[in-house]
Amino acid sequence: LNSLWSMDAEYLAHMADALGLADDARQLRAEQARVNRLMNEILWNEDLGVYCHRLWNKDGSPAAFETRLTPMNFYPLICGAPDERRAKRMLDVLTDPKKFWGRWIIPTLSYDDPDWHYQGYWKGNAWPPANYLVWLGLKRYGTPEQKWRLAQRSVEMFMQNWTQKGICGENFKSMDGTCNGFPHYTWGALLCLIGLEAFMDIGSDGRPLAGTMIDVPGNIRLRNIPAGGRFYRLSSDLGKIKIDPE
Repeated sequence: LNSLWSMDAEYLAHMADALGLADDARQLRAEQARVNRLMNEILWNEDLGVYCHRLWNKDGSPAAFETRLTPMNFYPLICGAPDERRAKRMLDVLTDPKKFWGRWIIPTLSYDDPDWHYQGYWKGNAWPPANYLVWLGLKRYGTPEQKWRLAQRSVEMFMQNWTQKGICGENFKSMDGTCNGFPHYTWGALLCLIGLEAFMDIGSDGRPLAGTMIDVPGNIRLRNIPAGGRFYRLSSDLGKIKIDPE
């Protein structure tokens, strides 16, 4: 929750800049810096190499770390909280095949958690919103290979269900990638948005910007991508990305 609060402050500061609200922008950036500092002081777990939840003791001091690993342990990546050393340690945990980096990602409990096999709500299944929030952190800190892997696997999980059954799932089993919740749920399409954002971003003027991608095998064509009040088409030839107006 602190990560989402900090991320909100950062994005609202950009909006304040665009609206010419300089005092608001300064206050929002100060709030982001304050929350990030407190997360680093209180929530960083040096032993595990991730940020962890903590409850409060009755005397107001922080209680012991909650050490069960979920995608939320990586949310501080989205708001710029970790320095380079901490971010690398977090990504080492995220990309460990025994933890989260399997074929069907990202499980809501690590693969080695004793309850992963239940594949229920936050018991091992994969949620598109969690994938997307972790994706925002990877955009900030991840290597091109890590970004591509998350994008590729997210789209693959969505398309397996879409092409076979026309399903845009609420969540998916991380053991086989099949839909595990409501079959028609809007946020399932966030998995495809990850794939799109792997190839392009949006500039401050609302126009699309070609991303930096590794050598993606094959050719990709996308059309009618809305951005800044216009539609664009995107092509990727072995990772060489081109964006043109429709």
